[in-house]
Amino acid sequence: MPEIFDLALTIAIFIIAHMLPAIAPLRRGLISVVGKAPYIVGFSMMSLGLLGWVGVAYVNAPYIELWLLPSFALWLPVLLMPLASILLVAVFTNPNPLSVALKSDGFNPARPGVVGITRHPLLAALLLWSGAHLIINGDLAALLLFGFFTIMPLTGPFSIEGRKKQKLGADEWARLSGPTSLVPFWAIIKGRKGSAGLAASIASIGWGTVVLGLALYGAVLFFHADVIGVVPYP
Repeated sequence: MPEIFDLALTIAIFIIAHMLPAIAPLRRGLISVVGKAPYIVGFSMMSLGLLGWVGVAYVNAPYIELWLLPSFALWLPVLLMPLASILLVAVFTNPNPLSVALKSDGFNPARPGVVGITRHPLLAALLLWSGAHLIINGDLAALLLFGFFTIMPLTGPFSIEGRKKQKLGADEWARLSGPTSLVPFWAIIKGRKGSAGLAASIASIGWGTVVLGLALYGAVLFFHADVIGVVPYP
């Protein structure tokens, strides 16, 4: 099964490429040369390119069934991906000094935008996507691909928050992160002091972000069968 090993190799390359930014001197050097925004955009484009390579390897991998779910379970990603798409777009439109984002300036804890839902919208979007697809695809290739992309957003916040706390300082981190939560919606559910609440958090995300997120979801839904080769709904 050489295709399975090809998939494992592409995933390994993806992992290595995403470990490099954890080397602080390398990351700071790149940002100092190109600037923060171009660095984030460039890294995102590289990630998308590598993700496409992984996707090709996944499509070419043989189907080796491990488990089988009832057909109604196929609705899980259809229902979760609108939220994942909005969270992904918010990474580029909402300021967030607490995690990976296009910009950090202008963040207001009283009007936190997507950060009021989770401090790590990019990782939350990735977890929703990978977790839903891991559950409904019961084969070996899916376990390798979506299993990795499910583990990554579960472990990634700890290293990200460590770097951000060091950069911001303990007092500033506490001030900015106090009304937020790592787990999506947890600060709102717990009624944490300073939390903007669900309605206010959604409103402060911005309707433009919501519309763009839903448009992205619609595009993925429309082109999924042509690009991935699988109809995305039962």
